[in-house]
Amino acid sequence: MKPVRHDRDLGVHTAHIRPLAGLTVVGDNRAHGNRYEPTPYGVLDDLLDALDLRWSDYSFVDLGSGQGRVLCMAARWPFKAVVGVEFAAELHEDALRNLDRLPASARRCRDVRAILGDAAEADLPAGPLIVYLFNPFGDVVLRRVLARLEAEHEGDVYLLYYWPMQDDVFGDRWTPVENGEDWTIFALRA
Repeated sequence: MKPVRHDRDLGVHTAHIRPLAGLTVVGDNRAHGNRYEPTPYGVLDDLLDALDLRWSDYSFVDLGSGQGRVLCMAARWPFKAVVGVEFAAELHEDALRNLDRLPASARRCRDVRAILGDAAEADLPAGPLIVYLFNPFGDVVLRRVLARLEAEHEGDVYLLYYWPMQDDVFGDRWTPVENGEDWTIFALRA
């Protein structure tokens, strides 16, 4: 797979940091949300390269998907589905535009979608999951997301946590399986 180093390599626009002030937010978790900051190019590929999985068995979910950079990057992998959940309407609209701009030649996953919603309440795909986080929200929402995955999800779950600021909230059922300089991959034990 050809490396992607800039938005222009994919024809998208995802590079601007956006504070939540002035954005229209759905749900009750505005106070727990963090600004949008795009994941640096190369990070997602590094994280996925650390795992040895049959990608077509897994759905990829980006919680706090912002303007859709990670969705566009994940679409380059042969996942069963790629889903982004974003609670700021303006960022969600940006993600939709970026997904429309993404050339078909850059997509190995054919089921790529962005959802406007609250990560703590969003319906996630059934079956094996890879969940991506780049600190989109504080520990209150993270605890709710982890608890829902533990209680409701059936199938393997890997959580890719870039720049982990709250890795202390992961309970005994979450095992770190890989660590990088600025990321940790957790697996949910059944």
